[in-house]
Amino acid sequence: MVFIFLVDRSGSMRGNKMEMTLKALRLFIKSLPPNARFEIVSFGTKYYGSSKDRQGFINNDDNVNKINVAIARMSADLGGTNIHDPLEYAIKRLFIKVTPKQIEEQKLRDMHTLMKSPTEPIGQELIRKIFLLTDGAVNDPASVLNLARQNQHKAQIHTFGIGNGCSKYLVKELSRAGRGSYSFVEEDDNLNAKI
Repeated sequence: MVFIFLVDRSGSMRGNKMEMTLKALRLFIKSLPPNARFEIVSFGTKYYGSSKDRQGFINNDDNVNKINVAIARMSADLGGTNIHDPLEYAIKRLFIKVTPKQIEEQKLRDMHTLMKSPTEPIGQELIRKIFLLTDGAVNDPASVLNLARQNQHKAQIHTFGIGNGCSKYLVKELSRAGRGSYSFVEEDDNLNAKI
């Protein structure tokens, strides 16, 4: 099982929403089981994974310290809100396991070629638990919901609506489509109770 955190860093997350999001993210990381694999994907108009090899991080003190430094640098500076593309990335392209035999059989020149492939993953798939932290201000919720429905067998999606005025519709419906849970985090809420 792997844990993937999708962090909304769009302009609508400025101020207190971003502060609450980063605090929640730190609590999530702190609560991971020892040696669990995890990844953080920041998104706005574009998206960025925290690990370089799409295999994420192992939950240990060294990696948690590195991630906390990266979290401290995060801000709401990534433009608009595109949830679809980072969600698709989390479902279809992260944590793909490939055996050396499969690489040899397919005569691939390098692992990079396989990782860039838009086709279905080869090899063992890991169960993905995706945690989306967002205010849900997205232009095309239907495409995001369809993506979640079409990939229910690959990922469980939990949503956290951040701040007053977040899109309750998207937060609720995406968690339902992804067989997960949802929660709303408002300004005065106790984050420890929600995480």
